[in-house]
Amino acid sequence: MSIEIIRVMIPITESGRIIGDMPMDISKQCAVCAQWTRGIQCKAFPGGIPNEIIMGTHDHRQSYEGDNGIRFMPIERTEK
Repeated sequence: MSIEIIRVMIPITESGRIIGDMPMDISKQCAVCAQWTRGIQCKAFPGGIPNEIIMGTHDHRQSYEGDNGIRFMPIERTEK
């Protein structure tokens, strides 16, 4: 199974200030996950999301070694 890949803009920071953006291709699953924190980091993988997940070849609704039981959870949208 392969998950759709999308391009997102990742902020580039220097000394705590955003100095620009960098395009990055990531799985759509990561981009809409409530666990995603920034760049290629998330609550499950604070040291960096594994390539199989970030590139969409592993569906992170399923267990992945080292995820400590933290899996994909879609961002909840609220209606106004």
